[in-house]
Amino acid sequence: MPALPFAPYLIAVSLSAGVDLQLHAGPPGTAELRLCLQGNGQQVRYELRVFSEGPAGRSQSSQSGTLELRPETVCPLSRVIGAPPGTRIEARMRWWADDVEQAEETQRFWVE
Repeated sequence: MPALPFAPYLIAVSLSAGVDLQLHAGPPGTAELRLCLQGNGQQVRYELRVFSEGPAGRSQSSQSGTLELRPETVCPLSRVIGAPPGTRIEARMRWWADDVEQAEETQRFWVE
């Protein structure tokens, strides 16, 4: 029996996952930090570090998590950071979608 020719093919799958990391003014003397994600079933792991430096000194906090993304937006983090005027806040997030590292997200804000 003659061998059938093998026709390789590629199936393209959209692996787009969206991240929205926001750091902006809240009520006076505060900043609001929010992390929202959206996708199509990807397994996402994230590591978020928040640094602040100002008149009250320095601080650092971190949060990490894993979740499966859905078409509807999911916001695993939403918080208000109290800080005196003149404080610089920076949020840095490393994240992976289906074990593939994505570009780091960074936001900076000065509390007025």
